Amino acid sequence: MIVPVKNIVDQVDLTPDDILLPMLECVVNSIISLQKSALPLSLRKIQIQVERDGFPNQRTFENLKKISGFKIIDNGPGFNEENFSSFDTPFSQTNKDFGCKGIGRFTVLAAYKEYIVRSNYFEKGKWFYRHFIFSSEKEIEEVKYEESNNEVHKTITEIRDCIIPFFSEKSALLISEVSEAIMSHCLIYYLNDALPNIEIFDTEDGKVENINKLFENVSKEKEREFFLGDSKFKLYITKTLKEGNRKNNYLYFCANSRAVGNGRNLRNINSIFSYPLMLDGRYYFFDIYLVSEFLNKRAYSARNGFNIPKERSNQLFSNFESITMQDIEEKVSEIIEDEYQSFVKDAKEKNIKKIASYINKKAPSGLSTLKIGVECKAGISEIKGEMTPYL
Repeated sequence: MIVPVKNIVDQVDLTPDDILLPMLECVVNSIISLQKSALPLSLRKIQIQVERDGFPNQRTFENLKKISGFKIIDNGPGFNEENFSSFDTPFSQTNKDFGCKGIGRFTVLAAYKEYIVRSNYFEKGKWFYRHFIFSSEKEIEEVKYEESNNEVHKTITEIRDCIIPFFSEKSALLISEVSEAIMSHCLIYYLNDALPNIEIFDTEDGKVENINKLFENVSKEKEREFFLGDSKFKLYITKTLKEGNRKNNYLYFCANSRAVGNGRNLRNINSIFSYPLMLDGRYYFFDIYLVSEFLNKRAYSARNGFNIPKERSNQLFSNFESITMQDIEEKVSEIIEDEYQSFVKDAKEKNIKKIASYINKKAPSGLSTLKIGVECKAGISEIKGEMTPYL
């Protein structure tokens, strides 16, 4: 049975939140290629080149041009016969053990016209060079395949010509924003000490950022496990020193060793985490990463969401036969509250002071009673009642 590439690409549904997803898929492919390499971790390298062309209709404050494409360069094993055959096979199982579903390259074509590969590699005692173009219309076009005089492992993956208008219009991103997306998407590799050296380079202004150095600011705080029904979940709790304009703590749902979609603001799960964490006189923000085989099995093929119900249909009963996002988020909230009880106590006091301040400053003079409920968990008594403002 032959499945046309275009048919698969047409099934990929991308949202405005997925602007960098095609590039991230290529980066993860390079990481996996390097995991199969005999090179020590310190010698595994990836460079991401950001290419720009033209301004968006609405100029950014920084007056940035739109991103027209990316080049991802690595020194992995390259497109040898096994890897090329896997690339040519939809839903290939070759890299299943590394979390690959054989669909990432189709996600790229859902956003970009061309996926170009140039690979120099060593196989069966000889060096080879392979150059091919992958597209929805022409599928795989082999441009060149020959023996090579260049005895260096080097693979260049280039994606260019964005075909989604809202992707292109919203792509005028700072290199720091691209770096943050790579960090969030690939943090599990860092936590597992499997992250190669990654550098990002903006060809427009020459700015360079080293992803590994950015990770040095991330503290590997704790690891915790929990069960919902028979499904096991693992939390990686990290914290980052409060810098710049960051204002929120985040929870990331992961599948197959990478973050899926954007982080979930923890304040939307539990208002206690509306504040940064104070430790030893310094403020930090949480970045919490959740992994589970349950999540692996329920991630969409494009890895931009999960086939999991948002809420329990019956709020009184939950036997976890059908785990919901609500079940997961409540359990994570419970664990984090328990781990950081002193922070939780301080945060609750801040919330109560905010309520009192609101009553004193904002409550109408003619209001006789203001009903306020503040839910307090983790062993701290629940405060519920009626408060009468001063008249």
